[in-house]
Amino acid sequence: LGLISLLLWSSLCFANNEADFFKAALTGDGATVEKLLAEGLDINLKNPDGFTALAVASQKGHEAVVNLLLDKNAGVDGENIQGGTALLLAAKNGHIAIVDALLAKGANPNSQAKNGLSPLIIAAAKNYTDVVKKLVAKGADPDLSDGSQTTALHIAAQNGYIDIVNTLLAHGAKPDLQDVNGASALILAALVGAQEVVQLLLEKGAQADLK
Repeated sequence: LGLISLLLWSSLCFANNEADFFKAALTGDGATVEKLLAEGLDINLKNPDGFTALAVASQKGHEAVVNLLLDKNAGVDGENIQGGTALLLAAKNGHIAIVDALLAKGANPNSQAKNGLSPLIIAAAKNYTDVVKKLVAKGADPDLSDGSQTTALHIAAQNGYIDIVNTLLAHGAKPDLQDVNGASALILAALVGAQEVVQLLLEKGAQADLK
């Protein structure tokens, strides 16, 4: 009975430590993160939704905690149950310094969630020009598409995000790729009256008569 009680107590303490670890990552409490790691907690532990502490801190923009975890060699490309990585979450929320730190540690810029979203696609959709520039500079594929064959260029063109369109084209984005409905970036820009984008795409060789 004594041994069983000890095992149960140990299990309870470990569960509490896990909860404290994720809470600390969520709130930016670096001291607690460091303390629990020193006590032997697995740095790549995942919560029930598949999030690591690095992913949680990246999503919330806690740069100091992210850097602490990276310095202790946390895995950078762990996926949650939706396939999202720390880099995707940082890009989604516009945390450019964290995006930079993750890429510097080798995070995959072309990782895709189960719905096909990549860090670049989501950064383009959010109009985070600096994040887009950082991602393409570090090898993000501008022609990567989601489940509906939509690329970052399609999204940027459709929303009139001229700086992002220009950045993507400068990094080799193909202007004539078509989404699942057969629409190119040029068509999408024309439909919303984004004249600057239309002009730029035409200058970069976009075909006006795609079939």
